[in-house]
Amino acid sequence: MVNEAAIESFHFTFLSVDISNDKDQSELINLLHFPSTFTPEEWSYTFFEGLSRYDAAEFQNKNLVELGCGNGWITIAMAKKFGPRKVFGLDINPRAIICSKINLYLNVLDDQVNDVKDNLNGENLIDKIEFYESDLLGYFINKEPCHFDVIFGCIPQVLYPENSTIDEIINENQIDDFLYAYSNYCAKQGYVEDFFGLGLIARAVEQCISLIKVGGKLIFNIGGRPGKKILERLFERRGVNIKKIWQRKVIQASDTDITPMIKIEEQSSIRFEFYMGLNSDEPISAKTAKYYADAGGQICHSLTVYECTFQNLDSIKNIFSLLKDVDYQEALHGLDLCFNDKSIAEEKINFLSALTRKLNNMSFFPYGETKGETIFRKRIAQYLNFYYHTSFTHQHLLIAPNSRSLISNIVNVYSSSLILADTDHAKHLRKYESKNFILLEVPRSSTLLEELITKLKPQLVFFSFNELQSKSVEYFESLISISEQKGTRLFVDMSAYFELSSSPESNGILNYLSENTLPNHVAIICGLIKNNVYSDLEVCFLLTQNENMIETLANSGELTYNRTPMFSQLYYSELLFDLLKFQMVNVRKNQKQAGWFKESVDFEDKFIRMRNNVLESFNHPCIKNNELPITKNTIRLDYGENELSSPKSLKTSVFESFIRQNIVDEEIDVSPEILTLLKSRFGINPSNESKIHFGTGVAPLFSALVQTCIEQQGTMVFPQGAYGYFYATAMYFNAPIKIISTSENNQFKISPSELSQVINDTANCWIFLNFPLVNPTGAKYEAYEIEAILSVPEISNATIIMDTIFSGLEFEKSAESYRLDKLFDDGKIKYAVLGGISKEFAGAGLRFGYLVTKNECISDGINKYLNNQPHSTILYACKKIYGLLNKQDSFLLKRIEEQQCTLKLRADRLSKTLTECGWKILPSQGGLFMVASPVKYFNKVVEVSSSSGKLSYTLNGSNIHEALFYATGLLINNDIWTGIKGYCRFVLSVSADNFEKALLAVKEFYALVCCS
Repeated sequence: MVNEAAIESFHFTFLSVDISNDKDQSELINLLHFPSTFTPEEWSYTFFEGLSRYDAAEFQNKNLVELGCGNGWITIAMAKKFGPRKVFGLDINPRAIICSKINLYLNVLDDQVNDVKDNLNGENLIDKIEFYESDLLGYFINKEPCHFDVIFGCIPQVLYPENSTIDEIINENQIDDFLYAYSNYCAKQGYVEDFFGLGLIARAVEQCISLIKVGGKLIFNIGGRPGKKILERLFERRGVNIKKIWQRKVIQASDTDITPMIKIEEQSSIRFEFYMGLNSDEPISAKTAKYYADAGGQICHSLTVYECTFQNLDSIKNIFSLLKDVDYQEALHGLDLCFNDKSIAEEKINFLSALTRKLNNMSFFPYGETKGETIFRKRIAQYLNFYYHTSFTHQHLLIAPNSRSLISNIVNVYSSSLILADTDHAKHLRKYESKNFILLEVPRSSTLLEELITKLKPQLVFFSFNELQSKSVEYFESLISISEQKGTRLFVDMSAYFELSSSPESNGILNYLSENTLPNHVAIICGLIKNNVYSDLEVCFLLTQNENMIETLANSGELTYNRTPMFSQLYYSELLFDLLKFQMVNVRKNQKQAGWFKESVDFEDKFIRMRNNVLESFNHPCIKNNELPITKNTIRLDYGENELSSPKSLKTSVFESFIRQNIVDEEIDVSPEILTLLKSRFGINPSNESKIHFGTGVAPLFSALVQTCIEQQGTMVFPQGAYGYFYATAMYFNAPIKIISTSENNQFKISPSELSQVINDTANCWIFLNFPLVNPTGAKYEAYEIEAILSVPEISNATIIMDTIFSGLEFEKSAESYRLDKLFDDGKIKYAVLGGISKEFAGAGLRFGYLVTKNECISDGINKYLNNQPHSTILYACKKIYGLLNKQDSFLLKRIEEQQCTLKLRADRLSKTLTECGWKILPSQGGLFMVASPVKYFNKVVEVSSSSGKLSYTLNGSNIHEALFYATGLLINNDIWTGIKGYCRFVLSVSADNFEKALLAVKEFYALVCCS
């Protein structure tokens, strides 16, 4: 028998811990202790007390894990006292694991060498416990799926670790002092919590998310020095619900240096929480605590056992599956799911989970559908049907960015001479009032409105019921009747009284629609703006059973705002999903769907029609192409979208923008980044006179420019071979239009002589110029060319609209840098520079564009007519991506270079195939497109099959796209779209699969027409 004196000479000690809570009966755990492991003391005793407060059923027959098990005594005690199925003890210190395993064997046999059983199930203790060396839960990560019922731990909190210790190779032969320090390391992972010594706990929580079972618990023992708010925020910002299980005060360890805490207090408003003794309830700061301790006083801090649970574990897991990616670390840094109202936190968590799925499943940010995402429209219809007993489908709905955009388009489409609008709508419509129509403001009383309609017979009415009348079916029904009698198109806005809720309030309009159809002359407008997570995040829907109206306003949207931002739609779509997912859809499905009506001749005679210029704009191929029977199998080389991969940094920036809270104005001010970009790319000097406007894409900015041009009695001037959509937009607004002749010899670029001639012949020209790359030809203006164009003597009499959206897609770098400052700085040239992220970054669905000008009149016009501005989340993301671009971020530049190489290779391959198949190509120098002329096909006759029968074409530049479509499924843009006689446009930036199919289709059509 070895005596105690002999034991003391060894490099270890023995001790016992009594885990019984019965003062009359002891239950000892015998322990071997190494100097390199923590000695059982107040921290671990308090933790075990907290664990012991639970009913045995919380742990019995469950799988448990202890993080930072030390010498293993709590792991062993939990197995013995609560009878879990299995309990694993993990520690990063290899010697602690050796010590734990020895302690296990010290406690699994009694004095008679019989197996020790657990207290509840009577099962062998040795079969329940396993110890492994592990950095937190690292042992189980990336192993076969294993999930635990409870994960618990008492994890160290240290403010400033030795960074070198984290990178050292650790083995059991390290010296004891080093291993002790390593057990105490803080893991400077870049988390906010590192500031307070909580980084390791933060990382533990995040690892637990992927390994905890649904309904499982995390239990942590945490020192309270950082203060209650900071500790609880650590959990809550990660979507964790917390509950305090146990708390007591403990004496501050004498070997803990609290000087770093004092430095934090000096540099911030933070105050750590210490106490003057175990019985004190009034906290003191770290600085006061240090002085008090140095004077011989005893300082203490609280120790709290927290229980953590997840209300939305699957969604939280999904979010963190993305955040564990190293490229998303800044997003992780900004994660904030703290809300006083738990339902708001749940709303944000569900959306972020949906956003995670979206980002994982797409390689670029697609435009989406002009009418709005189908799934979103379906969910709106389902919500109306299930909660208000209507019978609509997604076809009865049109999505717009906001009600202002929608109402503006309605006014622009219909040639009304008298419009009535209530006060709120009249404020917006006042800017459109001119000699073309009279706008009268009306009170928000349907009774008075009916009298005005009867007497004045307006063509259009925009109206929102007052609160009292909004709940009545009769008021709405009467208004429908009066407006029908007087030939008035009625648009009723129910935004103020519509809310997405599982217990929606009564709504007179929707109650009426549960029993009646919506007549062709009536439509409902509803803006979705009421959410507590992202203020001002808005979308709008139009509800109508008038098929012509849906198509008309969809085409208007195509030419004005272009698309509704994809993530605004996704947010509200997820809200709707949460309100629909538990519904018994099939049981309550309404078999009778609402009708779908066209406007008859009699209807058109009675009610106001579309303006002639609007009809003409809809006949432009950019709209007309959409009338072809396009399916998912159509090979679309007509669609000007960049379908190559977006930079990963754009995805991370978008996710970070939605994951944060309390973003300040400086973080969403993209102006400095845009001005820096224009300086570096084009030599445009920033100045105090620069005025920057942001829109949901370039389309709404250009629309505002066209309306400003009209207001200033200008003429829109397009070069032959300009962007088809913008030409159609000018037609839509009935702007005067002139064409500058261009020639094939000059790649259809503007020449100074032709420009000079047009300016001399036309007063107040507003000249549209793709720069540096031309859409659709892919030609590039060199520095000397643009300088010559902008130096023509008459240029001061014109306004230059410079669209730089394709900048950054050049195949080769220009030999000479652009120096537009030499031309712009003297203020003689009136200009507006357009740009955005849709092309260069494949980010069309985000909807971000900018306009820069120094001209007051242009800026005032944009302020007046711009209806769509990006949400703060998109501004935040764009500021980050442009910041990276300006800093020449190597990863971003590599992605852009890869994109340029892909586009050039495709241009070369398509040029070769087209040339071999009888097309004359115009070499492209960059961008997403190229043009070619089907010279060998002209005047050839081809017969193709369509769903309506055989079609015969005598081929020319205007119809070859249809013949090609029906013959092969390949769709391109014809020469009316390009504005260049005989030249068609081909899009290069499609999916790899579609590009290969397109090459085959070109060959197939050649064989059909030229070889048969």
